[in-house]
Amino acid sequence: MTGTVTEPELSLDMSGTIDDVREQIRDEVDRFLQETEDRIRDEADRRRDRAEEEVRERIDETRDRVDEEMEQRARQVIAEAERQAENIRNEASRAAYRIRSEAQQQADRLVEEAEGPIARAAARRAAESLVNEANRRADQLEEEADKRAQRIVDEARERADRILQGEE
Repeated sequence: MTGTVTEPELSLDMSGTIDDVREQIRDEVDRFLQETEDRIRDEADRRRDRAEEEVRERIDETRDRVDEEMEQRARQVIAEAERQAENIRNEASRAAYRIRSEAQQQADRLVEEAEGPIARAAARRAAESLVNEANRRADQLEEEADKRAQRIVDEARERADRILQGEE
């Protein structure tokens, strides 16, 4: 609008105004699209981060469970080996006791059955030798059993180490 109060002139040229409005609309649409894209990207990032964290937690839980299962298996291997070792030692101890006991009984019978002082003296020496030999063999039996039992436990510990390292 131009002119005077008594003679106003009205211009209907709105080309500048329409272009301005179009530009404003484009700017608003671009801003809206950018804001929407930013919101969507931020939400996608949050969801991705949350999903990654959940995956990490599940991996950690699974790793902990597997580690516990491996430790339990390793403990079972060692416990079973120790039971076997104890059984071997007990059997050897019983066998050694029987060897010593039978040797002592034979030695006692040998001395009882000897007639005369010279025969008794010889029987005592033979009985002592018999008991000493039986004790030596019984000790040797217990030592060998102990070595075998220890070897079983050592092998079980090595196996348990391999289990814990994930090799078995």
